[in-house]
Order: sequence, then C-alpha cells, then structure tokens
Amino acid sequence: MEKLKEKLGGRKMLLAVILLIIATIMVFIDKANFDGWADFIKWVLGIYVVGNVGEYATNKKEKVVNKCVCYGKEEINK
Repeated sequence: MEKLKEKLGGRKMLLAVILLIIATIMVFIDKANFDGWADFIKWVLGIYVVGNVGEYATNKKEKVVNKCVCYGKEEINK
C-alpha cells in the first residue's frame, strides 16, 4: 500500500483515484448518470486541489535569524 501511495503522490491522490474509479463503475452499471458523475468528479478534484494548495500554503517556513554574535557572524536557521 505504501508503494502505491508513493507512485500516486500521496494519500489524497490515492483517495481521489479510488473515488474516480468507484464513480465510473457506478455509471457503467447504470446506478448513476453522466451528469451526476461529472458533478461528483468536479467536487472530488476541486477538494483535492484546494487541500493541496492549503497544505503547501500553511507549511511554508520562514528563515529565522538568530542575532547571536558567534565569532562575529550571525547564524541563520532553516
């Protein structure tokens, strides 16, 4: 399972692909129509994109400068 997550790009992408497959199967066995499938896929992919953007936006780290005079140089922590 871990290898599959790595190949697809993570758990969110794995979940999006699984939902896409399930929705497509539902259309082929006549449990859903194409319009419902299209709306569902728009929502799933939209939530996936917003989730990724939100994750990367909140994980940005700033460089912190310590004003420590160690041999006359400032230390920069990453």
